[in-house]
Amino acid sequence: MTDHPAIAAKCTKAQIVLFEQIASGKFSSGPVARLKKLLNAGLIQAVSDDDRALPLNWRKFEVPIPIHMQWREWCAENFED
Repeated sequence: MTDHPAIAAKCTKAQIVLFEQIASGKFSSGPVARLKKLLNAGLIQAVSDDDRALPLNWRKFEVPIPIHMQWREWCAENFED
């Protein structure tokens, strides 16, 4: 079984939801503390350096490809059609 990246990083339920929103492309904004946890854990990254002047909860984020692949594998193992 593949580990869910955010669960393996000991994220809270709210942080896991935020991670999944970013991973699925449904993120619009989120609490700064949750975003910082995901950034510090390496689960997300800012899309560009150009938005450094924006508040953290207004920036665009993505999940690094290896983490995204792990999450997709976890999804495939844990959800049925």
